[in-house]
Amino acid sequence: MSSFSSLPPSPPKPSPSPQSLQSLESLQQSIPPSPLPPRSLLFTLISLLGPISSSIHPTPLSSLPSSLTSFFSHLLLLSQTLKISLSTSIQKKLLLNSKKYPAKLCKGKSGKYTSYTEQTGVTTSLTTQQLSEDTVDLNLSYINLRDSITEFAEARSWSKFHTPSNLLLALTGEVGELVEIFQWLGEEEGYDKEHVMMEMADCAIYVMRIGGVCGVDLV
Repeated sequence: MSSFSSLPPSPPKPSPSPQSLQSLESLQQSIPPSPLPPRSLLFTLISLLGPISSSIHPTPLSSLPSSLTSFFSHLLLLSQTLKISLSTSIQKKLLLNSKKYPAKLCKGKSGKYTSYTEQTGVTTSLTTQQLSEDTVDLNLSYINLRDSITEFAEARSWSKFHTPSNLLLALTGEVGELVEIFQWLGEEEGYDKEHVMMEMADCAIYVMRIGGVCGVDLV
């Protein structure tokens, strides 16, 4: 197994802002959709990885909160423009991940979910579209969702893998997967909404996890 850099000392938890206690769905709905096409918004999202990288590596800097907040705000804007609920996407992806990564099987391990397919029966064909909407609570706040992400990681003893640098590399990979959906499409061409929801959820989960590890609220 690869070695991982030491975890930073646990940061003090900041007092939650009023926005972080508000439902993420209502925060998204308060954002006017962009008149720009999705591909143009994606170029901005890509560019916002640079400031996060500069703020994290080799050690987290004071500029990290603003760079993380800018990225997450733009992800909300992209969600609103695409008419995709980011809160719904995150919740359904966490549920899907719980089926792909049962805590009892993957505790302390960093393997891909296909390593557990024989026990779980979960293959690449399982998507969030197959999960019931009854599992979604649109009243969940940013704090609620961030804490769910933290609990998911801690239940699997993944904190040792979740250094800021490792999480940034994971986030960058997920942005690449989101961009890949649009790379050969024209500005007005259609896209696979379910696929976009899953990749946007992954981006949100990783940037929120970075915020949680570094003690930064992103709203």
